[in-house]
Amino acid sequence: MVDLSTALRCHKAPGGNVYDSAAVLDDPAWHAVTAKADFARRRLLDLTKDASERQELLGRGDLH
Repeated sequence: MVDLSTALRCHKAPGGNVYDSAAVLDDPAWHAVTAKADFARRRLLDLTKDASERQELLGRGDLH
């Protein structure tokens, strides 16, 4: 989780424009951040046996 937190804090939007979603989503540095997020999610799945927590981590939570 520390790696993810660091990656999120250190990421700089391309051209400094955080509102340019297309540029951010195409940014290889952002892809590295999302890879760290996915790794953290998978590690959390390994650690929890609670059904509702697993559903949330799998993106199947209740969307109110």
